[in-house]
Amino acid sequence: MPYAFRSIELRSQKAEPVALSIFPLRGPRNARAEDLDLSVGKSGDKVSVRLHTRGDAGGQKVLLGY
Repeated sequence: MPYAFRSIELRSQKAEPVALSIFPLRGPRNARAEDLDLSVGKSGDKVSVRLHTRGDAGGQKVLLGY
């Protein structure tokens, strides 16, 4: 049975860059992590991000993060 030793070529594959959307998340200034409910949905080409807060009195919303 013929045989041969061949060296293995190691190639690093670089992933192509992907454009991602940034979604601002707004809620009450004093919101705690356990009071937040984040849901993400997709319909066709559109993505929706919703942030629900428990105990929200409808006050002014501030930027909590992205």
